Amino acid sequence: MTLQDLEHWSVADQESIAAFRVQGAGVVSESTNRFEQEQQWYRDLDLCDELIEQGALKPAMRWLTVMHTQRPDAYEVQELILDVLFKQGLSERDFEWLFEPSVVRLGKGTRERIYQWLKAEAEWADVCEIRFMVFWGEYLCFEEEALARDLKQDKRFVVEKDGPSWMLNLTELVDLSMASEL
Repeated sequence: MTLQDLEHWSVADQESIAAFRVQGAGVVSESTNRFEQEQQWYRDLDLCDELIEQGALKPAMRWLTVMHTQRPDAYEVQELILDVLFKQGLSERDFEWLFEPSVVRLGKGTRERIYQWLKAEAEWADVCEIRFMVFWGEYLCFEEEALARDLKQDKRFVVEKDGPSWMLNLTELVDLSMASEL
């Protein structure tokens, strides 16, 4: 992202970005040093995340679109673009992707992937772990709590609350009399 990229933005968008720059969330500059460029990249991501959190979806999307053209397969950028789209009531099909992300929704296919992974692992897994082991690099359109509720409806899974976490295994691998003691 360079200052030249901001020239076509509206005054309101430029003011939003200027306010974040003053707070140190992102400094728009060009750098020839690769390390500085990487640092800038992550500052820009942080800035976009802040813009989204503040409800400035339009400037965030403009910024992210430029970042997407620079690194089309960058998951971090894709994730933020998807956040903006979904907050606006749109879908992943409402953006012109150069490298299309994988979006996962709750359903039979999701449960089947988890089933196959657990079957191979044959041990209890934290629902949070599922996010990283089964769906790494994919955008999940659901929270862990919703996933746990969905899996509880499927008789193949044993889902137990363990403190703040949800633990799960396959019914066929668990002595069900022991599962209720967890």
